Amino acid sequence: MELTFRINKLITEGDHKCVRIVDYSITGVNEQGASASLDYRIGFDYKLDTSEGFLPYDSLNEAVVIEWVKHRLGFAGNNFDEIMEGVKNDLQKIINDEATPNVPWA
Repeated sequence: MELTFRINKLITEGDHKCVRIVDYSITGVNEQGASASLDYRIGFDYKLDTSEGFLPYDSLNEAVVIEWVKHRLGFAGNNFDEIMEGVKNDLQKIINDEATPNVPWA
C-alpha cells in the first residue's frame, strides 16, 4: 500500500508563530486502487530560542512539516516502520469495510 501524508492545519503559538500542533492525514492506496484516509494530530514542544535551527513560519512548506511529523513519529523509541504498518492495516480495514454493503439486500 502506498501512503501519502498531507498537512491539514498548523496551530501556532507566540509572536514567532512557533508550530505547536500539526493536523495531518495519511491516505493509503492499495494494489487495486482503493483508497482510505485517516486524520491525526501531533504536538511539538514550544521553544523560545529562535537562534539555532529555527525555521520562520513564512518559510515553512508542506514537505518540511511532513518531515517533522515523520521524525516525531519515530521519536522516543517508536519504530516509524512499525507505526506505518499499523496505519496500513487500519487503512486496509477501512477499505474492506467500505467494500462490504451495509444493507441486507445487497
